[in-house]
Amino acid sequence: MRLSRFIVVILVGLAMPLSLASVSLAQAVRTLYNFDGSVGSSPADIALTQGRDGQLYGTTVYGGTDGLGVTFKITTAGHITELHSFSGTDGKYPRSGLTLGTDGNFYGTTEEGGTGIGGAGVLFKMSPSGILTVLHNFNNNGADGASPFSPPIMGSDGSLYGATGYGGTGSGTVYKFTPPGTLAIIYDCDEGSCDSMYFSPTQGSNGNLYIAANGEFDNNCGSLLEMSTSGVLINSYFFDCGSDGGNPGGSLRQDPAGNFFGTAVKGGAYSGGVLFELTTSFGLAVVHSFGEGATDGTFPGGGVIQAANGKFYGVDNSGGIFSDGTIYSYALGGAYSTLFPWGSAVNAGGTLVQHTNGALYGATSEGGTDNLGTVYSLSPGLGPFVTFVLPAGRVDQTAQILGQGLTGTTAVTFNGVAATKFTVVSDTYMTAVVPSGATTGSVVVTTPGGALTSNVSFRIID
Repeated sequence: MRLSRFIVVILVGLAMPLSLASVSLAQAVRTLYNFDGSVGSSPADIALTQGRDGQLYGTTVYGGTDGLGVTFKITTAGHITELHSFSGTDGKYPRSGLTLGTDGNFYGTTEEGGTGIGGAGVLFKMSPSGILTVLHNFNNNGADGASPFSPPIMGSDGSLYGATGYGGTGSGTVYKFTPPGTLAIIYDCDEGSCDSMYFSPTQGSNGNLYIAANGEFDNNCGSLLEMSTSGVLINSYFFDCGSDGGNPGGSLRQDPAGNFFGTAVKGGAYSGGVLFELTTSFGLAVVHSFGEGATDGTFPGGGVIQAANGKFYGVDNSGGIFSDGTIYSYALGGAYSTLFPWGSAVNAGGTLVQHTNGALYGATSEGGTDNLGTVYSLSPGLGPFVTFVLPAGRVDQTAQILGQGLTGTTAVTFNGVAATKFTVVSDTYMTAVVPSGATTGSVVVTTPGGALTSNVSFRIID
């Protein structure tokens, strides 16, 4: 039987075609593509990923030649291309999207399939043209992980770090893969720490990994973990499904002050889930309880992202004025706002992404003209910016920069220090050598169209 995330299970009854409630609301969210089965179907729980070419890359759980899922790319205008169709031996059911690596390839996982014991999923590498290589077959035999629901992240050391929902000697593992080496399990969940790690880790500014687990054995309300990249557990927090929430719904996001933000789909003051802040000392505070009033949503899946304006943006799966979920924003200091109420249930539980053109993009696993999911955009009125493939590096290392209108760039500065070497590869991708004297802070790229500031700080590694 195919394994499913907690958030998918509790919302399965909400499925129905997508319809926008009114003309004014329809102008807020723009549907870029309706999946019809010709290029996959059901892009469940994904976070789209911007490539070097400025296009967005993602996965669908189903569809393709064998109905086992595909990888795809889509332009910001909605032109879609299927890249790879999974056959089973190379994995099946790629659930949560892709990660762009510093080598220009994409990395991802499948929930099942592969040639390992029990067909417990694979870790794969894919070229931008869709050539796929299996890097590891997971084995459901107690010594390995099983069912990696989310793609790995690329750490500042160049290794890949990821988590599995099940497997190991407990219930889930954290792994490290050093291309082109082999995979090693660095942490094995036990009954006291975690269960069902469905989401990608987050690497903090201190270099440690921060992981949200959907459950744990004590009260099955979920936990948050901090560990070193060698797998030494440093801190943990356990939800109680009460006022602090329960069952985290996505990866954690670190703000410039060093604190982490995330969502949980249960609990809170109105039993509709919470948006929480986690300090570096692992103190947790609820900054918003979902379900208050007619316009607020509930069941916030997918976590949040922090956009270039400093606000957090996310999606919830129920509630709102049509009872079918909302897109929301939260500003540091407590200003919460519902931006868009879905007109009918679409299972829009994935994670938003901000493209360097300033707009937000997301996917629904259902809804659309064929009820097979959509890719959509929403413009919060923000301008273009630059970002990084990996937002950390040492002096004299090469930083990889994504953006728009980079052709003709005349200067790059790292927290005010000018880079003496930079190369514009294309209008959407360039590199710059981190200059001597650079410190952690914003990167500014001066282009013919104006100065573009990075949406996150570039961290200088000693």
